[in-house]
Amino acid sequence: MITQEYLKSILSYNPETGIFCNIKTNKIYTKNTRQGYVQIAIKRKIHYAHRLAWLYINGCLPSKNIDHINGIRDDNRISNIRDISQAGNMQNQIKARIDNKSTGLLGAYSYRDQFTSAIQINGKQIHLGHFKTAEEAHNAYLIEKRKIHQFGTL
Repeated sequence: MITQEYLKSILSYNPETGIFCNIKTNKIYTKNTRQGYVQIAIKRKIHYAHRLAWLYINGCLPSKNIDHINGIRDDNRISNIRDISQAGNMQNQIKARIDNKSTGLLGAYSYRDQFTSAIQINGKQIHLGHFKTAEEAHNAYLIEKRKIHQFGTL
């Protein structure tokens, strides 16, 4: 297990930019995974930079999940990350679901000759209604999301 003291002895971290740099080699860590995260190898083990940023500043690893508030997975500024539950992390998703190719709008799905909207609450899907346009369905979703998803940024 890596400690804050050990981490600070091998890497520098700029909390305003979210960038890590190797103290000995001056290597800047910006390599992204296919999912868009920055990874850093320490003692032959791969670590996510966002989790290391939390350790670097707070002195402990996050107790839950690290959420990138703005949705940009390689933006590891300390002001952009927070330690929240998996449910809270899921509330902050901004992209439309992959299966929603019909409208391209979050929460709006084509249904016969109209549009429908639904939202997930505690693992249960709640139907929000049928609408004449995809935009109306999307707006209904956004209104409900802002009410119930405290960690959402929409």
